[in-house]
Amino acid sequence: MRGPGSNTDGGLRVSARELVVSNAPPMSVESIRERSLHVQALIKDLMVDGVHFMQIKGTNEKSLTKQGAEMLLSAFHIAVDPEITEVATADFVRYTVKITGRHMGSGIVVGVGVGRCSSNEEKYKWRRAVCREEFDATPEALRRIKWGSGERGTYTVQQIRTNPEDVANTVLKMAKKRAQADLCLTALAASDAFRTQPKPGAQQPTRDQVRQAARAPAVSTEVTAAPAAFKPPGNDAPRPATAAQRSLIAKKLDESGIPENAFFAQFELGRLEDITFAQVDPALAWIRGLRP
Repeated sequence: MRGPGSNTDGGLRVSARELVVSNAPPMSVESIRERSLHVQALIKDLMVDGVHFMQIKGTNEKSLTKQGAEMLLSAFHIAVDPEITEVATADFVRYTVKITGRHMGSGIVVGVGVGRCSSNEEKYKWRRAVCREEFDATPEALRRIKWGSGERGTYTVQQIRTNPEDVANTVLKMAKKRAQADLCLTALAASDAFRTQPKPGAQQPTRDQVRQAARAPAVSTEVTAAPAAFKPPGNDAPRPATAAQRSLIAKKLDESGIPENAFFAQFELGRLEDITFAQVDPALAWIRGLRP
């Protein structure tokens, strides 16, 4: 017996909406072109490099940030419905987020995005030891010496394992951000729009060039002014930023609306506590350059 708004065929019950969607004709070439141009216009006119998207090192592609994904989803009236899967042990926590995107007006599913993040990723797994005493007091299996390179050449950093619970919320947000970005690129077929294309002709300096120019004198001054005596005893790492400097950066990020993950990616940090004294002035200049 057929119910209202449904159809049966060989025992299968199909809703009216499913029939409409399955029988819907493909988008016209003009509609696809219009959507693509809309995405490109948003990128060009409203999105800010370093805030809404960032260049992926070693590639010609850009990565959407949380703010960028939210802007695209809002522009195309797509509501998100996340489904979270958690795997947690004493040593790590991992989240897999599946986000279903639905058109706000019709409720029709327009795409699905998947993202995963784990506290075992390098930037979440380790943190700088507060002092030599903390490093020495940490069990050997939970600490390490990491080598790095900077303005003064190679250096070592004393690191200890983070508590997975301390970074669980950050890891969850990153998994959701990755899923939202995947949904945007999938539902809007926007991958090509986030490839860096060479632009012919003369241009005004880009934001990256402005930030680089602002960064250079600040780094130069700091390298000259910071004597080796300021290094923590027994640690060859660069001088860490003070608590007051970290608080100032956090305040400026909050005032500007710049997401922390964009800031961390720009300065290759796992957390704000990892920022060095030499990076403070470039960081403040970078934030000023992106403020509306």
